[in-house]
Amino acid sequence: MTTSGARRLSEAGRALGAQRDGLGLAPRPWGDDEAGRAFERRYRPVEAQVLAAWEQLARYVEDLGDAGVERP
Repeated sequence: MTTSGARRLSEAGRALGAQRDGLGLAPRPWGDDEAGRAFERRYRPVEAQVLAAWEQLARYVEDLGDAGVERP
């Protein structure tokens, strides 16, 4: 990997992380009735897993790029 390519990969990881950081928990368009609460109980754990995986992926891509820049 060229130094330029490694830097771009690192920047891509940071950009991916910034996109994730711009997101919070989803609003609750499903409502607060019984069906909405049941949906939320199943949705929120999956949402948390997806956001955590997104953060880990961004960090991995950035670290991969950083490792390429650090090598001679």
